[in-house]
Amino acid sequence: MKNLSITLLSLLFVFSCSQDPKIKNYTEENVKDDLLLFSDSDKELIQGYVIRQTMINEMSGMFGVTESNKVDLKSLTYGDMISSQTIFLQEQVRKDSLQKIEDEKKRIEEEKRRVYLQQQQDSLQKLVQITVMDVYKSEQYFMDQMCMKVKMVSNIKKRVNSLSFSVNVEDKKGNKLGRGSMKNSDSFTNYDIGSWCWSSYDDLYSILNGSSVDDYHYSYEIRSMIYDGELVELN
Repeated sequence: MKNLSITLLSLLFVFSCSQDPKIKNYTEENVKDDLLLFSDSDKELIQGYVIRQTMINEMSGMFGVTESNKVDLKSLTYGDMISSQTIFLQEQVRKDSLQKIEDEKKRIEEEKRRVYLQQQQDSLQKLVQITVMDVYKSEQYFMDQMCMKVKMVSNIKKRVNSLSFSVNVEDKKGNKLGRGSMKNSDSFTNYDIGSWCWSSYDDLYSILNGSSVDDYHYSYEIRSMIYDGELVELN
């Protein structure tokens, strides 16, 4: 009889040890001890699920989280949590992959547009050449201004009207320091010279202040013009 009791106790012990911990229900009081029964990967899934669902429960009613998104953690087994978190992570991987595809498509389209605009810009600059001739300080209405004198040349002697462009001020290494937008309403067939000024409230003033024309490099971009009677625009 004694031997039978020992055998039954041994069987109960073996049964309790071999019981799948995934069928146990989650409880906040026992979770630390229960996690010791799981592999590191399953433990990570359980912890991830608990953190994620707890945040969802706490945000109910905010940021589009409804009551239907709430879950009573005590109603779930650890197996439920592992399964749910696995599906969630797989879905995140899928979404990340799709997002990377969309980002790459967007990058390619933006690069195509950049190349297209640069080609258009190169074509326009063959028609009109813009050169910064001088940088100087001026005073208007008792206020100091920094001015830029610019020469605009019609390369093939076609009439140019309403020329809108910008000049980029760059350091000797080609780093862009500032940009000035300009518009010339004068008509010219050969060339025209104009000056544009900026007050101390403009960023370009502080860049040009105290400098000479040779201190910087300059590049330009044509935005729009009426060339030989035709409106040309770059957006």
